[in-house]
Amino acid sequence: MLTFSSAVLTGVAIVLVAHCQEHGPEFVSVLKAVLGRSGPTKSSDVLDAALWDIRAKQYLGTARIYVHLTALCILGLSFGMLSQPASISPLQFYLFLAAWLGHHIVAAQKMTLNKTRIRLLVLTNYLQVLFFMSEIPSDCESSLLTSAVAIASGYAIAILSADMKTTVLGQAMFMLYETWVTWKRNPSSVTTCILYQIMISTSILAVSGLVELSTRSRIAMLLNSESMVASFRQMLRGLCDGEILLDSNLRVVGKAECLRRLLMTSDVTNQSFEELLFEEERSRFLRFMSENPGSGLPIGKATDADTPLSAPPCLRVSLKGARHRIGVDLFHVKMPHLFRGDTHHLIALREDCDSRDAAPEAFAEGAPDSTPALPQIEGRGTKTAGVGSSVARSDRSVPQVSSNSLIQICPEL
Repeated sequence: MLTFSSAVLTGVAIVLVAHCQEHGPEFVSVLKAVLGRSGPTKSSDVLDAALWDIRAKQYLGTARIYVHLTALCILGLSFGMLSQPASISPLQFYLFLAAWLGHHIVAAQKMTLNKTRIRLLVLTNYLQVLFFMSEIPSDCESSLLTSAVAIASGYAIAILSADMKTTVLGQAMFMLYETWVTWKRNPSSVTTCILYQIMISTSILAVSGLVELSTRSRIAMLLNSESMVASFRQMLRGLCDGEILLDSNLRVVGKAECLRRLLMTSDVTNQSFEELLFEEERSRFLRFMSENPGSGLPIGKATDADTPLSAPPCLRVSLKGARHRIGVDLFHVKMPHLFRGDTHHLIALREDCDSRDAAPEAFAEGAPDSTPALPQIEGRGTKTAGVGSSVARSDRSVPQVSSNSLIQICPEL
């Protein structure tokens, strides 16, 4: 007949086998994804670079908060040492001074954060917490405080760094220290302590892994959308005369080669697109940009989800060219949350060639005396040296034509 212990062990074995069979492959795949064992690729390198850039910004923001918290803790420890010198050890006071100095260096941006330095700073935080806990008495009354400090620090650092490899190393140090303290205090409870530390460490590692996986998924989605936008912009260059990208303040992002070519200017980077228009057309342009590109409604109004997507709206405006007006058709599409920032606006440009042709004619009518005479077209057999060269006269001459007609007839000129 089975004893109670045998029944318990049998039940535990059945549960473990069933758990490993059902959830083992999923756990291994998630662990490989988090630890990055799928092999380095070009896309994964770009993803890792963007991930560490976010971690650097997150650590910088956290350091700007922790520098004030550590300063308050140093002030509290100073009063504690003056009132009860035996309650605070000098090592604990110096550890807080070192923590404040580290956060100050990062918050003041006296150190450029990168992958290696962030990991070293996180491991330094783990070591500082360990040395702080080593100064807490190891009796039973203080063991609860030590465990609370370890758990709170583990969760805080794991969420702050969101780096699975660093979290594993830090939690291993915490686990070994707690096991060593328990063995010194009561060797018979080491097994229970190890099981307890495994549960706590697994929970902290799960939180760190989920935060990292969520951040990676969000960055991958943003990178994919930005790649699609880049491909779409390249296609627009073949279908239209060009395209430009405007930020939330309607300023030109990037070099905008097509706009430079139309305006015949050197650089339009970070220039307000509104200033490139004539004064009487700016209000129409602002109203055009404030409309929802998909439905023509003001931004913020809801639309039916079943409504099919329509073509982007179009607006005819005139740009301030180097010599004359340049008529263009603008096609507008709003792109929210592009480049992990504010809303951007993609503008496709299609030039109105008649506006360029009309300008020289108007100029010629206004100043007929200053317009150079065009060479007369000669009969068959007469050769010209080139445009602007003198042409020998013949008995048969053809009346002069306008410059516009000449360009249309002889485009090679």
